[in-house]
Amino acid sequence: MEKLEAFLSSKLLPMSQKLQQNKVLAALMEGFIRTSPITLGIAFITIVGNFPIPGWTDYLTKIGIFQHVEAITNGATGVFALYVVYSLAYSYAKQLGSNERNSAIISLASFIMLMPQTVATTVMQDGQAVEQTIGALKLDFLGGQGLFIGMLTALLVTRFYAFLSRKNIMIKLPDSVPPMVTQSLAPVFVVTIIFVVVFVIRVLFGFTSSGSILQFFIDVINAPLNSLVASPLSIIIIMELLAVLWFFGIHNAVLQGPLGAISMTMVVSNIAAYQQGQALPYLIPSVIYMGMYAAGFMGFVTFFMIRSKSAKMKQLGKLSFIP
Repeated sequence: MEKLEAFLSSKLLPMSQKLQQNKVLAALMEGFIRTSPITLGIAFITIVGNFPIPGWTDYLTKIGIFQHVEAITNGATGVFALYVVYSLAYSYAKQLGSNERNSAIISLASFIMLMPQTVATTVMQDGQAVEQTIGALKLDFLGGQGLFIGMLTALLVTRFYAFLSRKNIMIKLPDSVPPMVTQSLAPVFVVTIIFVVVFVIRVLFGFTSSGSILQFFIDVINAPLNSLVASPLSIIIIMELLAVLWFFGIHNAVLQGPLGAISMTMVVSNIAAYQQGQALPYLIPSVIYMGMYAAGFMGFVTFFMIRSKSAKMKQLGKLSFIP
C-alpha cells in the first residue's frame, strides 16, 4: 500500500495538478458549467410536454400546445452549440487574459460564417411541389452535430485573437473617445485578419465533396469519434477512472471538461432524434452515464448523508434526495 501511495504521490498527483492548471481544460469545464442553466431551465417544460403517457403528445398537438413545447426545447438544446461557443470563448479568453466579450462575439460570428447558410426545401407553387433553396441555418448544425466544431472554433479563434492582440495591431483612438467605443473599434484590424482566415477555411472546405467543414466533420470524423468516446464501454472506463481519481483525493475536474463535451453531445443528439421520431443514437451510453455517474454515485451519497449523525449533513441529504 505504501508503494502504491508513493507511486500516486510521485507520478499521478503531479500529472493531475498539471491537467487541472491547463487553461483549455479549465475553460472547457467553466464553459459547460455556464451553459447548465439553459439545459436545466427547460427541464420542467420538456418533461411535461413529452410525458410518456399514450396520447399525451397527440392531445397537446391537437390543442396547439406541443409546437410551443418544441420551440422552447429547440431554443435551448436545438441551438446549444451557439451557447457553448460564446461561453467557452468567454471562459478561455479569461484564462488567457484577453478581452472576454470581444473573443466571445468574434468566435460566435466565426462559427456562423463557417456554417452552410442555405437549405433545400419543397414549396408549393401553382399547386405543384417545387424544390427550392432558401437562406437558412440548419438546427442540426446549431445543435449536437455542430458542437465539436463549435468548441474548436471557440478555442482557436480566442487563442488567435489573444495572440494578435498582443502584437499591438490595434487602432489608436484619442483619450476623448468613450472607452466602450474604443474597445469596440480598436480590434478592427485583428478581427479582419481572423475573418480572412475563416473565409479561406470556408472556401477550402467548400471545394470538398462535403461542401463545408461541419459536414466534412460529420462525414469523416464524427462517426468513428462517437463510436470511440460515446460507447457504453468508453463511458464505463471514464466513470471508473473518475471514481479512482476521486478515491485518492484527486478532483475530477481533470476530466470534467472533456466529459461535459461528450455528455452534452449525447443529450442534445438524443433530444433532436426524439423530436423527429427517430431512434435515440446514444440511448445506452446515456443510461449508463446517468446511472453510474449522476444518479448512481449521488444516490449512495445522499443515502448515507440522511443516515449521518451530523444534523447539517442529514438535512442536506433530505433536500438533495428528490433532485
